[in-house]
Amino acid sequence: MQNLVGDNAPSEQTFGTYLTTLRGLETEFKAFCITLGPAERKRLLHARLGAEPHIARVQELAAKFGVNIDGIPTAGMMADLALWVSLRAVQDVLRSLLQWVDDTAGEAESEAWQAFLAYYGALSAIAPRVPALAVLLAPTVEFMATGARKKAGVTGKTGGTTGGTGTTGGTGTAGPAAHG
Repeated sequence: MQNLVGDNAPSEQTFGTYLTTLRGLETEFKAFCITLGPAERKRLLHARLGAEPHIARVQELAAKFGVNIDGIPTAGMMADLALWVSLRAVQDVLRSLLQWVDDTAGEAESEAWQAFLAYYGALSAIAPRVPALAVLLAPTVEFMATGARKKAGVTGKTGGTTGGTGTTGGTGTAGPAAHG
């Protein structure tokens, strides 16, 4: 069995620091970010690739020629453009981070489950001859007999199987859809 991730894990204290930092960022982003519902997401307009300089040009031309549209100020357009550009950089970093975390968590789950199955098999083979072991192993035997399993064929948006823990590992991701 190959161990790619478990031996390189940061300490629980370090993970606590990471979570504190992430929760602090979450609080800061909640101050200006919103959550859209599914219907609102479907109604979003998406700019063409490379639109940013054209948005700025249209703002400059509107100011130069005195064009104003009630309820659509150019200052708001420019503020939205600045926020969009800034958040796009954050999205890129978060996508990379989420991919690393998803891949590492998936590998760690797979490695832990593979090792568990090996030891569970060995202990299960010995248990009939060691009554004390059989008693201590009984909750795990019950879990394995009736525990939750991933449903075959049920997939989420990213193509990975959804559900509890199972015998398969994966490298798919789950998270907010990319904006573009």
